[in-house]
Amino acid sequence: MLKNPARESIPVQYTWKLEDIFKTDKIWEKEYLSLEKELPLLNNFKGKLNSLKELLSAYNTYEEIFPRLDKLYTYAHLRFDQDTTNSFYQKMYGKIKSLVTKANSLFSYFTPEIINMPKKTLQAFLQDPKLKKLIHALEKI
Repeated sequence: MLKNPARESIPVQYTWKLEDIFKTDKIWEKEYLSLEKELPLLNNFKGKLNSLKELLSAYNTYEEIFPRLDKLYTYAHLRFDQDTTNSFYQKMYGKIKSLVTKANSLFSYFTPEIINMPKKTLQAFLQDPKLKKLIHALEKI
């Protein structure tokens, strides 16, 4: 039976350079803690998407938080994949999966609130040029 070689025995040119994402695990942890504190901002607009200002603010908050969350997730996931028996990276990966779930839960109101907007309100929003960026982003989904 073939056995996978230990990561340490693989020449560096054939390994991921995860330091391009985060230089160190400590820097990852610092960003994780910062983002964890900011996540409640996602919920600030729940039930308030009845004005264009609030809708755009909610979307901008999403745009500030989710790319950072994706970066944290990617790093932790790839570190974990390097050696799934490494308990440090198992824990890191578990933490970020939990944070992603929390973020998605906090922002879960967004699409249903848009879908349930009165037709007149939504039509008025769609006439505003400020909403073009949001519409373009939603079309990609």
